[in-house]
Amino acid sequence: PNRRIVFSSNVFAILGLRNLYVLLARAVKDLVYLKISVALILGFVGAKLVLDFAHIHISSLYSLAAVFAVLGCGVAASLAQQSRAASQPAAKSTAVRRRGGRFLRKARAS
Repeated sequence: PNRRIVFSSNVFAILGLRNLYVLLARAVKDLVYLKISVALILGFVGAKLVLDFAHIHISSLYSLAAVFAVLGCGVAASLAQQSRAASQPAAKSTAVRRRGGRFLRKARAS
């Protein structure tokens, strides 16, 4: 019976992480600072692991607060930029191909 519980909990955890990845991949397209926020959170987790190895303990409450603060700031900054971009008049633009196959848009003078 214990093997079934362990197996089923791992399967459900993987399925949950898959759905979370899909949600995060879609959110990165809309929230421009979300990728930076997630990178900072991963850096914090790595630093916490190194500090724990050096026998310096950071409380789980402080860790959770730091994660929510960084994530909240990233989402808030993304939404603020979206509202600023929506309030500015759109300039006519032409697509210019640059190295790497990505497009760089330059504003045309009207």
